[in-house]
Amino acid sequence: MIRTTLRLVLAAALAAVAAAGQEPAQPGCRSAFELAERLLAGDGGQLPVHGELGFDDQASDGGRLVVTVALDLPAATLRRLAEAGGSALCFALVLDDGDALRTYHHRQLSLGTLGGAEGLTYGFETVLPEETELILALVEAPGLGLWGGTEVEPVDQQPLPGPAAVRVPGRQRAWYEVRGPAAPATAAAAEATATANGAVVRLVPPRQQPASGSTRIYALTSSPRVDRVRFYLDGAEVKERGKRPYYATFDLARPPRPQVVRAAAYDAGGRLLGEDELVVNQLDNPFRVRITELAGDPKSGEVEVAAQATVPVDATLAGLELYLNDRLIERFDASSFRTRVAVPDPGPDDFLRVAAVLADGRSIDDVVLLASPGLTEEVEVNLVALYTVVTDPQGRPIDDLERSDFTIRLRDDALPVDVFSYADDVPLVLGLVIDTSMSMFMVMSDTRRAAARFLQQTMRDGDRGFVVDFDQRPRLLHPTTGDVVALLGVLGGLEAEGLTSLYDAIIFSMVELETQRGRKALVVLTDGADLESRFGPKDCIDYGRRLGVPIYIIALANQLGTKLPKRELGRVAEQTGGRLFFVESVDLLGATYAAINAELRSQYALGFYAESDLSADDRRALRVEVKRPAARVRTVVGSDPGP
Repeated sequence: MIRTTLRLVLAAALAAVAAAGQEPAQPGCRSAFELAERLLAGDGGQLPVHGELGFDDQASDGGRLVVTVALDLPAATLRRLAEAGGSALCFALVLDDGDALRTYHHRQLSLGTLGGAEGLTYGFETVLPEETELILALVEAPGLGLWGGTEVEPVDQQPLPGPAAVRVPGRQRAWYEVRGPAAPATAAAAEATATANGAVVRLVPPRQQPASGSTRIYALTSSPRVDRVRFYLDGAEVKERGKRPYYATFDLARPPRPQVVRAAAYDAGGRLLGEDELVVNQLDNPFRVRITELAGDPKSGEVEVAAQATVPVDATLAGLELYLNDRLIERFDASSFRTRVAVPDPGPDDFLRVAAVLADGRSIDDVVLLASPGLTEEVEVNLVALYTVVTDPQGRPIDDLERSDFTIRLRDDALPVDVFSYADDVPLVLGLVIDTSMSMFMVMSDTRRAAARFLQQTMRDGDRGFVVDFDQRPRLLHPTTGDVVALLGVLGGLEAEGLTSLYDAIIFSMVELETQRGRKALVVLTDGADLESRFGPKDCIDYGRRLGVPIYIIALANQLGTKLPKRELGRVAEQTGGRLFFVESVDLLGATYAAINAELRSQYALGFYAESDLSADDRRALRVEVKRPAARVRTVVGSDPGP
């Protein structure tokens, strides 16, 4: 007989975990047999799950097998799950012993509504037959109607849950373990959570960024109860240090790219006291303000001043403030301004100051002396972002290039690659556009399923998306959000009827993307020629180029035999930096969506600093070259700056 442990790891933020036991009335778990049969038939559900079977040789009785089942969901999805009020997760282990499928475990664990936890681990021990041939792990969120499953695969080794695990009442040995500041099950855990809310540990950023190679990063602690600090890089443990000063030496990526460093502080009993997270080499808009123009002669008693601020994607600008010396002159709600300022009798030490203030209280400023010469020209430096996909002759993404492999050219001039990173580390805004005209009737069920899996596989923490469907007119089914569950919910209502207005739907979706910042992509599924649109291919190309949006088009051969305009669709996709996929069968939809996901996740984010905004002609003249024979390069220039 084999002793096995099943652990469910929720690898993103959970709102809270209530003590398991008497559970409130709620939708019940479906039959594990039903879900297992669907899994074996090729339907893995909507929740992406992967399972691993490892061996813990430090366990009692000579070691035991450990099954780890990871449910990979964005934090927003987990918050939605927890905020559902009385929602639950159902866990099941189904075995194939050669004769039949057998359910060896089926348990429901309730979730609360208090946000803040980083994760939940659920596990149990059971005895498996020696003749076990297959292990299936199943997870279901019955309150949301979602489930996922996987076949458990062997790996080298897996650890058992840590000392903070709380036992679940019942005959079978089962437990759950909360990581991070969630609703604790014991008074000791409550004390640890309260301490964590007081910033027990804080990471100190490296002095020089970008940083690469061997880099020491320190963690400062504020509680005498801290006994040790554990350090992680991109989710993998690097080191645990049990004495002050607390630090770890990290082998950061070469060339530099955004990476996540995390520190977790524990007391002598192994209780988590607090955590902190730091992103090094973040590819983002810098928090910066510049006085871009100072016109006029100060001796005349009046000057004209202009200023502009850039704000990180995850921050909100409260406003700009203009000072003459230390006296506030005017406040502005926008990120830029131009105004005239009275400067009576200016002296050699008089100055103008512009402060940019964020909603969280942070501020930064720029100062210029009124007596400074040469301030009647633009001095702002702009970062121009280029998102680049490199593929081999077979169309497969090449993802092992370095900064030195790239050259940016503006016409014949080579420009420095000032910024280099992997675009996967830059948040994505994804528009999913689905044709629901009458010709899609026979394949609508497969379309809903493939689109749901694509959203789950593509969107990660920090990403946002929206869903548009169209027949003779486009409709915004859900506006831009980071909540994947909300997007999945609208897919279930897709119904086929009406004619096709493809290009109107693309323009409609571009309007939704126009107000979004960062990396963007539009993925369009259609099976017919455009019959109703007021706009045309050129409008889509011009709009996509201006916003820096690659358009990926999946052209599905329809059941009515309608001829698709491949050349026209290919022009829209290729001239915006996207790609056209012609799909003969709906059975290939999943693989096609997976190919698009692979491209989006293998982009390179390049950038250079320009002394002024580029003209539309300059932007069209930009190109990227790589030192890789036969490689094909497609580049999308980041959206035009606003007025």
